[in-house]
Amino acid sequence: MKATRRYAAGLAAIVTTAAGLLAGVAGGASASGFPAFVGPLHRTSVIASTVPGNGDVNPYGVFVVPRTTGDLFRGNVLVSNFNNKANVQGTGTTIVEVTPSGHQWVFAKINRNLRGCPGGVGLTTALTVLRSGWVIVGSLPTKGGNVSGAGCLIVLDRWGHVRETFRGGGINGPWDMASLDLGGQAVLFVTNVLNGTVAAKGHIAFGGTVLRLVIRIPQFGLPFIWFRATIGSGFPERTDPAALVVGPTGAAWAATMSCTSPTR
Repeated sequence: MKATRRYAAGLAAIVTTAAGLLAGVAGGASASGFPAFVGPLHRTSVIASTVPGNGDVNPYGVFVVPRTTGDLFRGNVLVSNFNNKANVQGTGTTIVEVTPSGHQWVFAKINRNLRGCPGGVGLTTALTVLRSGWVIVGSLPTKGGNVSGAGCLIVLDRWGHVRETFRGGGINGPWDMASLDLGGQAVLFVTNVLNGTVAAKGHIAFGGTVLRLVIRIPQFGLPFIWFRATIGSGFPERTDPAALVVGPTGAAWAATMSCTSPTR
């Protein structure tokens, strides 16, 4: 894995395992040495399981709720599941909400055959929660173990109800996402991993992209894409028997946009 740039600092981290959340505590890490982020975390404790009642596993997206509104409570963690109970990748349909004390419930259960999302639903790491209460999550779906469509970005309201989808226009296998919340608008940086990947049949395709979406958030009505642009392209990507797809991920916003593109 080669990082284009990494910003690492802080006193605590929340990480996901195959079926739960862990908290790790350690001292700050130096960004200049590019150390492994979890390397200094020597003490961990289980916070909660992220497996909901339907058995979905493989927690991918993790986001801390910034503001209390609807069924979202500040400080809680939303987690999107990528696999179903049979552990098939690209088939998870649930987002769970976890409190700092370990209580967990299903925030959203999305129809597997959601209209407006090409190929169906398999929730990825691309997850964000805006202060306005809108939740946006990526989908890269599979059927029979194979990628079944380009997927989409799913927009949910503060109660966990699907209200709309964003698809096409460069959204093609949304794998990860960073966001900048500006109140009346938000900027999403979405990595896409299906540009020529399936056709390459396991070989590396240099088609991965980072798409910038400026989302307008009106006081009334639904958010909408006001502007879009591809700000990064040519990232290596490939299908993988274990990971399904390997491509640009690890998206972060910190004055400059950064992501990683593991291909080995």
